[in-house]
Amino acid sequence: LSWFSWTVGGFWPVAAIAGLIVGLPGGAMSYRSRLEQQAARRARILRLEVYSITVALSVLTRAGVGPFGALRQVAARANGVLAHDLRLGLSWMERGADGTEVLERLARESPEPAVGRLLRVLASSNATGRNPAGALRDLAEQLRRQRIEQLDQWSTKRRAAMLLPTVLLMFPVLLLYVLAPGALVLLGL
Repeated sequence: LSWFSWTVGGFWPVAAIAGLIVGLPGGAMSYRSRLEQQAARRARILRLEVYSITVALSVLTRAGVGPFGALRQVAARANGVLAHDLRLGLSWMERGADGTEVLERLARESPEPAVGRLLRVLASSNATGRNPAGALRDLAEQLRRQRIEQLDQWSTKRRAAMLLPTVLLMFPVLLLYVLAPGALVLLGL
């Protein structure tokens, strides 16, 4: 009963204020951290999707489909973050927005530079009236090479990271096999 009167009597306001002082900044930092993680995850997904979308657009434009027709077909068939963004841009265009401006806006707002390059290629082809098939094919090849380089770098880092535990685990056993016969001879066994 004395504990109850002590918490009700005077300590709980101090505890509540201390909790607010510690909890509010901690909660705000946690929320910001979560947003940053989601943005990084979205950028990773876009980085993975942009190559496939670029290849599909390149194939369709080489087959004679116009840039926005190809964009509509790919956006309708594809799933994912980039396809969602493309569908959003197409819906803005259907409501009367200029296609070049929409693509430029999507390029500016994209966290992934490769997506920005793709959308700028489409916007410039719309502005000039040229077929973007060659530029899209070149962009797809460039993205493929970048991805291969990234995977090579990643695999080199992983290989180096795996070398240390391997050496640390195998070295004592190897040392035992090398020194054991000599130790047996010295001990006369």
